[in-house]
Amino acid sequence: MGVTKEEIKNKILQVFNQLAKEDFFIVEIVVAGNENNPRITVLLDSDKGITIDECADISRVFNKELEVLSVTHYTLEVSSPGLDYPLKLKRQYTKNVGRKLKIMTNDGDQITGILKQMNEESILIELPKEKKITKEMLEINLSNIKKANVLISF
Repeated sequence: MGVTKEEIKNKILQVFNQLAKEDFFIVEIVVAGNENNPRITVLLDSDKGITIDECADISRVFNKELEVLSVTHYTLEVSSPGLDYPLKLKRQYTKNVGRKLKIMTNDGDQITGILKQMNEESILIELPKEKKITKEMLEINLSNIKKANVLISF
């Protein structure tokens, strides 16, 4: 019998916590496929950004530990979430204060504006000039955010 997906996730978390890289954090761990040939994706980030070399170093550590767990046939990808990946963690919102976000609320509303502030329960968005007729700032509870992406401007 192979190692379960939950055991793989727990091992990745345990190893990551032992690395003591305080400014790094796990955004998501996805284990897909079957027990005999899982596809493991670990999305990492940090408050200052993460390099390809840092992802590669951490990947090597995960590879060694997966062998100890007797996971023999697997695919492992360790990377950053990328700019088009939705924000999932409060820490990601904090990291992106000052950037333009596109937010989809649970009600289906789409809001675009500059992330000005992040607190425990909500974010504060500065609305674009054409929307400032009614409000300059909009507070949105995190529980009301279905999806939020950083908008890239060139």
